[in-house]
Amino acid sequence: MTAPAAATNGIPGAGCDALEGFNRYHAILGASSSCVATHPSDMCVALAALDADVHLLGPAGARRVKLVDLHRLPGGRPDLETELRSGELITAVELALLPFARRSTYRKVRDRSSYAFALVSIAAALSVREDGTVDAIRVALGGVAAKPWRAYAFEQALAGKPAIEANFCEAAEAELAKASGLAHNAFKIDLARSLLVSTKMELSGENVA
Repeated sequence: MTAPAAATNGIPGAGCDALEGFNRYHAILGASSSCVATHPSDMCVALAALDADVHLLGPAGARRVKLVDLHRLPGGRPDLETELRSGELITAVELALLPFARRSTYRKVRDRSSYAFALVSIAAALSVREDGTVDAIRVALGGVAAKPWRAYAFEQALAGKPAIEANFCEAAEAELAKASGLAHNAFKIDLARSLLVSTKMELSGENVA
């Protein structure tokens, strides 16, 4: 464990202590020089994969946002974690009607069997046509970014393709092309890749090689 070069005391714009400190649990996607924190929730990862809408009510009235858009990436403002406006409250969370999501799963890799945040987690749903091609797919990752990470590149790379291991591997590479590890968490890139492929193989009914 290396000590940070200078303590920032959580001051916005002062930098991120974890960049040079212990960062095993920190982000590999969507991070910035201001913050490499990860979103801790399991539930929000599943809701992101299921296209959930969040209903908000505030001084300006009611509105809704996609859950995947509710949380922010840090950029240069790590002190702003969500898109909530002043005075707004979450009044409901609404799930999209996704019949194919009946074939779905949630997997969480962690350092111990209970009471631990995810190193990497995945919420996934998959529907395969009779000809073996991907009909519909949803994937979100946890433990990799400051927000639940919807794996759009992975989904798009598989649309209409045969649900086979080679294509799952190619899609995982597309999703993780911009992933970047730190001193103690670079292993999470390979872990995320493995989890994406093995989970989709499981859902497609194939055995992982």
